[in-house]
Amino acid sequence: MLIIIRIHSKESIEPVWEEIIKSQDRIQQEYADKCHILYLTKRMGFHKEASLFVEAADRSTISDLIVTHLARIPGIEGFIIHHLYKAKFYPLPHDTKEYKRFTINLKVDAPYLAEVYKRLIDPNIPEGMKKVYFAYTFHSSIDSLQLSMLSKSEDTLREYIVNVIDKFPGVLKTTIFAIERTKPFITYDIWQKFADQHPSALDWSHLRGHR
Repeated sequence: MLIIIRIHSKESIEPVWEEIIKSQDRIQQEYADKCHILYLTKRMGFHKEASLFVEAADRSTISDLIVTHLARIPGIEGFIIHHLYKAKFYPLPHDTKEYKRFTINLKVDAPYLAEVYKRLIDPNIPEGMKKVYFAYTFHSSIDSLQLSMLSKSEDTLREYIVNVIDKFPGVLKTTIFAIERTKPFITYDIWQKFADQHPSALDWSHLRGHR
């Protein structure tokens, strides 16, 4: 199962961010193939929040990760969990320095959920843009799909959302969030395998030692 653990801090997220980075090797070793920390992100303008992307074997592993490890990091106030259902991942360019990253939340009229999901598979997107993933989330009463994209130009991305995504039948609202930074915990090669094989779960036992 794929989830986003939204981590909220009492003050600045910076000390929490650094502690997660320092602790992730130890946490990863403890959970072996039951849980894999993929990457950590911070949305622009959200100074007391970070998002940890995790693939886990089951809910028990997720709850244990949160209660036993994350909750003990000084400065954390609480957590919100977003599930990623039917996640579709895409291979990424090896060098993404020219790209800015964004997540787009979609509010979709319920009868159109399947149709909007299928339309998001369309590979025809503007030059200079790349899809990272999209998935059902149902993480709130107003957002049911999440799309992550890379774009060399924020204006190009916004035009694409307005002229294409917003015009999908059933899309009621889109909300764009710029990602300020990302800290990956897996290598580029493992991400490519992840993208190639998902939604089939990776056999992580063959990838030990290559994180």
